[in-house]
Amino acid sequence: MHQVQEGSLQEPVLWAIMAMAARLTEKPSLRSRATEIADWAKTLLKQTIDCVALWNIQACMLVGNLCVAVGDYQTESLWYGVAIHMAKILHLPRPDPEDDAITIEVKLRVWWSLYMMDRWSSAGNGLQRQLSDETDHPLPMEELQFQSLARNDDPSKAVRPGIWGQMVRLASIFARIQDSHRQHAGRTHTEEAALSSASEMEATAHRLAGELDRFSDQLPSTMMLSDSNMRFHAGKGLGSAYVALHLGFHHYATLLYFPFLDHQLERSDTQLLFASRCKHHAAAFSDLLKASHSTPSCEAVHTIVGHMTVVSSAALLHTLLFGEDFELPLTRQRLETNFETLVRLQKYWPAVGHLMDRLFAFQRACMWSADPNTHKIDRWMMRFLLNHALPVSDRESLAEDLEAAVSGHLQQRGQFAGEALSILRPA
Repeated sequence: MHQVQEGSLQEPVLWAIMAMAARLTEKPSLRSRATEIADWAKTLLKQTIDCVALWNIQACMLVGNLCVAVGDYQTESLWYGVAIHMAKILHLPRPDPEDDAITIEVKLRVWWSLYMMDRWSSAGNGLQRQLSDETDHPLPMEELQFQSLARNDDPSKAVRPGIWGQMVRLASIFARIQDSHRQHAGRTHTEEAALSSASEMEATAHRLAGELDRFSDQLPSTMMLSDSNMRFHAGKGLGSAYVALHLGFHHYATLLYFPFLDHQLERSDTQLLFASRCKHHAAAFSDLLKASHSTPSCEAVHTIVGHMTVVSSAALLHTLLFGEDFELPLTRQRLETNFETLVRLQKYWPAVGHLMDRLFAFQRACMWSADPNTHKIDRWMMRFLLNHALPVSDRESLAEDLEAAVSGHLQQRGQFAGEALSILRPA
């Protein structure tokens, strides 16, 4: 705000911020101009694209996010790529001798923002990551400390990591979960190869599960998930960031354990344990969503929540189809919460409509496929779970199965499940 007042904030950054704010405002007249403002931000950025500077990296990141808002994922990836290459040219986050405390921390936070964007955007578009995990850069400082930072402060005395820094730690685990799933889905599964792949997948899941457990155990007591902590962070203006951290944790855990919902796997103790963990984290994600909606200053409205909610719903569908009778009413409520969240998010981000289409495709695969193993892990399922920017068509066998399935398939799966799933069907 000081830069705005003194006229020193570069116009591409200023207009991109205003375009993002226009989507989140409750004023319909201003929200209707969000696309117009975003287009002007892009025009200004294109005029300065050859300027390699910290502010231009921020502009590229913001415009990339504006592209995500409308589902323009290819252009999003281009802008993120430009931002990453600028950061490499500037050797971020290495500080210059004349940098003050604020500039040092801003460089660090910009670099870590790129790191997280790289993991999400590359997964969404099915591309290779551009930034390595091998880094010893400090994690971002605690948020309130950053907001009150003075230029002559000593950054080495900062409390690290803050909430954003904890998200970075989670993102590094997310990258390894992606790699594990891609390796498993990309193999040719002869019977012998399938057994070997399942064994390796189980071993990798054990290792990554340990990393998630350590992450959770090492959180400061004030950052652990609880109603009191949520209210505590909300009171400091950090409620949404706190909720985002824990939504991410439950999403990554759901992704990690999702392959163990595959019924063709050996029904070992480990398989059953990991399948139950998947359903637990999918349910916990939905419960946290509901709590965030009812707790002031905690609502999660960023675009990534849309894809996370779709994955949670996919795991909840497994419980509806194959769970015990006592599990069904609460599971249905959670699916309704998830769907209400998607509808709410679509008000801000038109691209959520694309994510809902993906969920409907998953629903059709569950309800009309003659194959009772609805959650088997193959290339189609990996595309659904990881490549959120890419469209998901119906499974290849769906058309052949439909005629035989429609006569009695819903009855075989259970009328209650069919009625519950109807809430997800598009009008």
